[in-house]
Amino acid sequence: MVRFREGTIDFATGSDLSPLRRALDGVVDDERWDDITAGAVTPTQAVEQVASAKGLGSASVQEAMREQTVMTLFEFAVPGDDRFSFFDAAEDPPEPITSGFAVEELLYQVDERVQAWREIATTVPSTSAVFGLSPSLPPGISEVRLGAADWRILAAADGHRSVGAMVELLGADAFAVCSAVHRLCEAQLLKPRT
Repeated sequence: MVRFREGTIDFATGSDLSPLRRALDGVVDDERWDDITAGAVTPTQAVEQVASAKGLGSASVQEAMREQTVMTLFEFAVPGDDRFSFFDAAEDPPEPITSGFAVEELLYQVDERVQAWREIATTVPSTSAVFGLSPSLPPGISEVRLGAADWRILAAADGHRSVGAMVELLGADAFAVCSAVHRLCEAQLLKPRT
């Protein structure tokens, strides 16, 4: 959830910690999340506990919150099947998790993501598209190194599972999965299935 307030945009949430958990997926894994946030009653308490946990820190938490806020705004900007609700914060005020990001900065990042999406959509036209592993490496390539995130995408692209199903399976956002599929297709490691 995002909240517009006094020239800034906050990442905010109600008492349900699951949106916060998804936002911090790249910062802390499920097991550690449960250990760190044990006893947290509010989202702010959970964020404070994660930010002060050994080996994590507030900078990584703040960056994860920024990324989640940009992703939410990006979803507003790109036509899709997602539904959004708007409500008056006076009725049930969400708790801000961040100290507020500058609107212009976030909109610039959203615009960059929309531009990237136009390129990604040339390879991944919809989340119903299906991709599978290429049968061989591209000519002249004998070895490929992949990071953990790309490996997860490659493993999930089984030739039967749609991109949307991959998003659900991996618990990642659609932009990240589509971006990785596009990148792996460009590298000729994945190819579309018809």
